Amino acid sequence: MTRDTLYPSSINEQTTMVTSRLAKREQKQLIVQTVALFVGTIVLLLAFIFVILPGVARVWSQITGTGLSGIDNEDTFAPQVPILAAPVSATKSAELKLSGYGEADSQLKVVVNGEAKTEDKIKNDGTFEVSLTLTTGENVITAYAVDTAGNESEASRSYTVVFDNEAPKLEISEPQNGQSIELRKNQQLSIKGTTEPHARVSVNGRTVLANSEGAFSTTYLLQEGENKFQLKAEDQAGNVTEQELIVNYRF
Repeated sequence: MTRDTLYPSSINEQTTMVTSRLAKREQKQLIVQTVALFVGTIVLLLAFIFVILPGVARVWSQITGTGLSGIDNEDTFAPQVPILAAPVSATKSAELKLSGYGEADSQLKVVVNGEAKTEDKIKNDGTFEVSLTLTTGENVITAYAVDTAGNESEASRSYTVVFDNEAPKLEISEPQNGQSIELRKNQQLSIKGTTEPHARVSVNGRTVLANSEGAFSTTYLLQEGENKFQLKAEDQAGNVTEQELIVNYRF
């Protein structure tokens, strides 16, 4: 009597297990091949859409001078918004240089207080510089660009420049010019006055700032004899007013 005769069910079970493992292995291989085929198809499709098709469109456009539909391409995109270099906030000169960056070869148009004032072509490197004539007082400056297709950009950031060519007032309220002061207890002198709001006041080279109402004050230690003070007020536009003050002191 053979072993197969003695144990027929055991042999059948082993054969079934081997067959099942082979089937699972083949099933896994089939799944991997299917996924690989799917991924490859997606890659080829994306390459066609984003690489091959645009390349064909460019070649066709160069050959025929038209797009794929045979219609002339039209630029409808607005140019870059010009970027203005921040100008001074106040000046005593009526001429102002305005510079910045924009879309190369587009036309720069500068607007001051709501009115078009000047225009110039932006250079190939994207830079520009134009000259403006300011009016007395506040000048609100902005700009926009127009490309060769006639598209306009949005307005740039606006800047306000004050044109002021008048010298600031400088009035000394304390002490009086030529005043004589005596006694050591009065050696510390207070100098007070008014000028333009936020102007810089220099007293013998020492700088003090006027407040929002134009008032300023400082102190100075008097020396025996004649004391001379050179006062200079300079406004935000750079205009200057000078005045001399003399005080005599005796211990």
